[in-house]
Amino acid sequence: MPDPLESNVERLVRRHGVRLDPERVDRSCEAFLRRLRGGTPAVSARRWVLPGLAASAVFAATLWLALVPSREQAADWSRAARLVEPAAPPLPPSGNAAFRDVTAATGLGAAMEAHVRAFPRWTQAGMTFADLDGDGALDLHLASLDPAAPALLASNHGFGRFARVEPGGPVPRRTRISHPLPYPGGMIRLAGDLDEDGALDLFAAWHGNGGELWLNRSRTGFEPIFEFRRAPFLDDEFPALRHCAFADLDGDGRVDLLRNDESARARLHRGRGDGTFDPKPALTLETGLPSGGVIPVDLDGDGDLDLLCRRTGFTGPDGRRIFRNDGNLKFSAATAEFGLDENGSIHGTGDLNHDGAPDLVCVEGAGVEIYLNDGAGRFARRAGAVRGLERAPWKPHAQYGRGWGGAAVTDFDNDGAADVIVNGKFFLYVLRGLGNGDFEYANDRWALPSVSYCTVDDGVCFGDFDGDGRLDVVAATGRQGSDERTVGLFRNELRERGWLRVQLSGRPGNRMAAGARIRLTEPGTGRLLWSEQISAWNRQSFHSYYAQASTERHFGLGERAAADVRVDFPSGRSALRRGVPANATVLVREE
Repeated sequence: MPDPLESNVERLVRRHGVRLDPERVDRSCEAFLRRLRGGTPAVSARRWVLPGLAASAVFAATLWLALVPSREQAADWSRAARLVEPAAPPLPPSGNAAFRDVTAATGLGAAMEAHVRAFPRWTQAGMTFADLDGDGALDLHLASLDPAAPALLASNHGFGRFARVEPGGPVPRRTRISHPLPYPGGMIRLAGDLDEDGALDLFAAWHGNGGELWLNRSRTGFEPIFEFRRAPFLDDEFPALRHCAFADLDGDGRVDLLRNDESARARLHRGRGDGTFDPKPALTLETGLPSGGVIPVDLDGDGDLDLLCRRTGFTGPDGRRIFRNDGNLKFSAATAEFGLDENGSIHGTGDLNHDGAPDLVCVEGAGVEIYLNDGAGRFARRAGAVRGLERAPWKPHAQYGRGWGGAAVTDFDNDGAADVIVNGKFFLYVLRGLGNGDFEYANDRWALPSVSYCTVDDGVCFGDFDGDGRLDVVAATGRQGSDERTVGLFRNELRERGWLRVQLSGRPGNRMAAGARIRLTEPGTGRLLWSEQISAWNRQSFHSYYAQASTERHFGLGERAAADVRVDFPSGRSALRRGVPANATVLVREE
């Protein structure tokens, strides 16, 4: 039986041109009601405040003034009220089940043009979807390669419309500054709420070299205020952050930092639990792979995080190695034991055949290969797993194509089968999952570009910028070899299906829940639908997922109406949510 409240909302949408995301309304209003009433609402916040919000934004403003809210209450109300602003003219559907270029329609094109006029030397060098002002909408950071020009930040106004944020002026390369900036001006390396204050902090590099930690002090509202402050980080020099990852490798409950530089060493800096790390490495691992980007993941199911390494950048022929975690920060080379040789690249990992074990996405020669895990950490190549690559106009570069970029596993068409997005020099492939670990090249059929500049920066960029439950893509739109490295925003207009998003909140020291394992199962039968271990890592400007203060993962449900959600946290604690309805975001806390 349909929910009569939802029917009323739909009528409001049709009559008044108001666009609502009920889950975001719930989150904003519930936070406000908790503070206002001193407790947790027993029922959905929509049943308390949504009629008033939808009836009139003036009502919300009047009530705000009457209550004289605190800053936190004002921020909560501003998030809620922004959701009921009259929507800008909606983006008309294209009529095709594909992605559509909406760069101009969303204001992103105008923002990029304005940035080029202000900084003619701006050279785009990486794309990052990240909610920097904490309003629940993904902003877009377009990095800068030239030290004379800052990056571009396009603020998402909550209806899928972007506006350029003034950068506060360029900052010369390798210049230490103490005053705040609206946002870091170079390249985002990795994002996470490191000081655990509910805002997304950034590891950033100034135009390719070194790295810094920027703590987020932004404030949301009708007109958000973006502010980042540089924080002490490791040492007085710019530490290398071209390849880094968050993980609790020593099992003390605090997130550690793994990082690589151009040497053949990976260094582990223990987390202190306050957003800082011990400058002295607790572990230096000789990987044998210069610039060897590291991915922490439990391959053999023993509860310890193993390490996937691959050679990156300009350092010669490709190479890959796997290191088994033997406990007590001891690692041993075990590539052959896991079933791989050392030729080729490990681009990414995820459960590709939905059996509960992490599999591997590799680039070998001019193609993409899939290695399936038997559940005990033994991998076997699935012959012919990727189809249709002969239709791709761009292939991996003969010398460098396997050493750059990365791969992420998600679900673009929400059919419940894992998809893969993978890039390198010069290619970008979106691979539609067919089930059982088989995939098909989908760029041409889904109207997506297939080129990636990736020289050496750039990565893949995906996320739901307009809140419709479908993952959108930011991709290169220029011609390979051109000095103009233009990008476009491609809205996902594939057929609507069910989806579910899981947000995690771990205990203090690991709020981002790095290493936690999410399992979605079918209600009643217990059949496994999805499995994912949280792993946050980067390679240059490649990021393993879009970024929010609360770690979030997206899963397609197809025609299913609900799923059971279980989260196993690294501490050994577990949480179970039964019958979570489709088309919702569920927050799971570690108790």
